[in-house]
Amino acid sequence: MGINPSSFILHPIKDDAHQRERGTSYPAQDSKKRVSLSFFCFFSLFIRIFAENKSYTQHFMFTQKPATFMCLFNRLFLYTFSVFFCLSTLLVSCEEERVTVSEEERKTLDSIIRAAPDIDSLTILKYQMKRNGNQLGYVIALREMGKRLRNESRFDEALKVHSEGLKLAEDIVDTLEMVQALNNIGTIYRRLGVLNTATDYHYRAWKMSEESTDTTFVGKKNRVVSLNGLGNVYMTLGNYERADSVLRMALEAKRHLKVPSARL
Repeated sequence: MGINPSSFILHPIKDDAHQRERGTSYPAQDSKKRVSLSFFCFFSLFIRIFAENKSYTQHFMFTQKPATFMCLFNRLFLYTFSVFFCLSTLLVSCEEERVTVSEEERKTLDSIIRAAPDIDSLTILKYQMKRNGNQLGYVIALREMGKRLRNESRFDEALKVHSEGLKLAEDIVDTLEMVQALNNIGTIYRRLGVLNTATDYHYRAWKMSEESTDTTFVGKKNRVVSLNGLGNVYMTLGNYERADSVLRMALEAKRHLKVPSARL
């Protein structure tokens, strides 16, 4: 449409409440162990360098004889190699957090979890996913459970579940699930009347959708949901001009999805 969303989407008032609401994480154990080991190596290396620098200083002060060039060179080489090894381990560990699945695998998981008849069944399914090491399945189960709790007006429980899902989605670097968690949390805050926080979450979701290179149906749908959420907040705030602009964009994006509005 030639419209720049940033020109009319109201930047939210920053609120760090979401940082305090995050639930417990479901880490990738091997990667976390390597990260911890790397930090331990860094700390040990720092202590050793400090101690030996002090030793060199005392040696020079009392003997007036500096350490030999080859001795210093060998130690410098060892320290450089150690730092390089630690940094490499950290980078590899971070990359291994990412969980890659195909669109079909995601759809299959989503269908299985949505078929759970009630929250108790979802709870069982959630722990099965966790025991099997299926991190994405665990995140999707949290998302579905949060929605059902919200529909029953159990907002505090829903916020806790969605916040945990957001943290886990960040751990596995799953943008689609991060955006959905942000939108779900924003919807709950809007229903609770905490509009500044609701705007913050929907705006973050929209921004992440805009910056993502994902072209799947779910990725495009996430953008529509983000715009709808922002538009609904602006309507509640009485900012009808902004609401009209954002909701028109959402409607246009929804047409490109070529699906009935009921599915959104």
